Amino acid sequence: MPWHYARWPRRSWQTMRLKAAVPHPSPKRSRLSVQGEALMRLGGKRVVVTGGAGLIGSFLVERLVTAGARVIVADDFSKGRRDHLAAVLDQIEVREGDLEALPAMQRALEGADVVFHLASRAYGVGY
Repeated sequence: MPWHYARWPRRSWQTMRLKAAVPHPSPKRSRLSVQGEALMRLGGKRVVVTGGAGLIGSFLVERLVTAGARVIVADDFSKGRRDHLAAVLDQIEVREGDLEALPAMQRALEGADVVFHLASRAYGVGY
């Protein structure tokens, strides 16, 4: 059965076509190549990554820099670490501050074309 058809439970004779917000890649293209193409569209744009010093944020920052985006990392470094960004620290702008405070948030988002919001106070299983 093709990926875009789903069967209803207990009614196997009915099918429903699912509409995806993003077109499904052809089987010949890998998911990574599709993600790479999406990141390449951000080349030249000012991209803010909140929580960019965290584990996931730092990987995203490196990919965005490789794609040619002008990256701004907004983080308070309570959980994230600067050494996560060591490979690209000279190619990005870091705006340090608590994003729960309105002035810091306004300063972090100033001039942004795209925002990836990855900052969170949630940490660990016991949160």
